[in-house]
Amino acid sequence: MKKLSLNIKADALEEKIKNEGIPVINFAVYSCGEFIVRAPNKSAGALNCYSITKNFIATAVGLAVSDGKLRLSDRVIDFFKRSELPDKLSDGWGAVTLHHILTHTTGQRDVTLFESDRYDPSRERNWLLRCFSIKIKKEPGTHFVYSNTNYFLAAEIVRRAVGEDTELYLRRRLLAPLGFGPCAFERNHTGELMGATGFFVYTHDMWKLGYLYMSGGLAPDGQRLLDEEWVRMATSDQVKLEGAPIYGYSFWLREHGFDCTGTRGQIIRVVPSRGFIFAAHGAGEVNYNELLADVF
Repeated sequence: MKKLSLNIKADALEEKIKNEGIPVINFAVYSCGEFIVRAPNKSAGALNCYSITKNFIATAVGLAVSDGKLRLSDRVIDFFKRSELPDKLSDGWGAVTLHHILTHTTGQRDVTLFESDRYDPSRERNWLLRCFSIKIKKEPGTHFVYSNTNYFLAAEIVRRAVGEDTELYLRRRLLAPLGFGPCAFERNHTGELMGATGFFVYTHDMWKLGYLYMSGGLAPDGQRLLDEEWVRMATSDQVKLEGAPIYGYSFWLREHGFDCTGTRGQIIRVVPSRGFIFAAHGAGEVNYNELLADVF
């Protein structure tokens, strides 16, 4: 795709967003070596990418796996002292592995740590206790239930496994090599990384995560940051349950690629066969299938 045609298409998309009042704040497009960014409803700073945060935390897990610090078969409870867990711990937690929390297949039926409840003063303030107080009602690996608890635990497990704050680990191993500008992660009142949401990042940086996975683990400058095998696993169906989403390690899989998504219109869409990446921050739900089909 020529630069001019990419500019024309980006201009057309920006105009459509403005004219139709579509709640897209900023978007970035990468296509076959060309990159462009537009701000139809301009924001002056880094924005919450909501659940795309999970993709960054999953990437931290991938880095720790490559470093030999973690295995996907590791039991979740083995990273925590018994004194940190509830007195009455559901027996099922003993079978929950890192693979299960990355794929939301722990067997839990209840959920917590969403925006509606995680800072509710009437709820347990200790997030670890709140996570482990959930009963495991189904055999791990047999049911898909999406919950923020899983990626909060994943972020905490990475911290304990690598011996370094998960945000600092990501900055050193991922964000700095990719050239990210100012960004920040949500933390709770005791300083623990939220992990499942709350990563504030510029749109013109966010797309780089899509490039990393589209390229098989390479940064735009050719530096290898992730093992190719991790990329393959993360972007292939790891749930494999009838009626469940086709989901990897934080990635939603599509016929021609994969998405990272967050509530209120956050997206990184990757179509490897076309060398195409689209990233956007939104201020409300957006039908990106329809929006992109009209222009790209």
